[in-house]
Amino acid sequence: MIDLHSHILPELDDGAKTVEEALQMCRIAEADGITTIVATPHSMNGIYLNKKETVCRKVDEFNNTLKKEEININVLPGLDLHLYPELILHLKEGKILTLNNHGCYLIIEFPEVISSHIESVCFNLQVLGVIPVISHPERNYFFRKNPQVLQGFVNRGALVQVTAMSITGEFGKEAEKAVKNFLKKNLVHIIATDAHSIDRRPPLLSSAVKVAAKIVGKEQAWRMVTTIPEKIINQKRA
Repeated sequence: MIDLHSHILPELDDGAKTVEEALQMCRIAEADGITTIVATPHSMNGIYLNKKETVCRKVDEFNNTLKKEEININVLPGLDLHLYPELILHLKEGKILTLNNHGCYLIIEFPEVISSHIESVCFNLQVLGVIPVISHPERNYFFRKNPQVLQGFVNRGALVQVTAMSITGEFGKEAEKAVKNFLKKNLVHIIATDAHSIDRRPPLLSSAVKVAAKIVGKEQAWRMVTTIPEKIINQKRA
């Protein structure tokens, strides 16, 4: 399986605190059947400002450590990006780290209020050839109450990534209800862990896939953690 959204890199945000914790997270992921993790530290959320060069360097260093520890996980670079005014400009200038640094897909966490300005930003992203991947909308109050807005973004080409723990109910009943509704409406493309730690938010996918399979079927649930994220990291149309 491929985990497209994880805070696995140590000391960059509120994810792994140390290299040892990051390594233990990878051991948990490997035991669960995950082979590839996209490291997506927070950026531009008012707290963390993780730059492209820093993340890519940290990924290289961490992959070398994984090899020394004989942990069979491959880590790729990315960002968990929040919308901000200069996003389009910075993309044009090559300052934004897209998923696997390929330029085609960008994970974006949306604010709690979705305005026409945000729709315009998403349109401009796609004009630049960048497909927005909407991060965990089931944990966003606005999307929970207005699933038709999420449907509109999907109709216009955006992809949707939900959190595994939302599907298994560990993010609360509201998130669980919303994510299952999104699954039933075929609004979900990717299941990811959004892992932050070894215990409270661990890097586990398999349990969520089993639950999702009861709603969308085993084949489609499996695609959400294998072939779809594989296409994304390889710069292919998902």
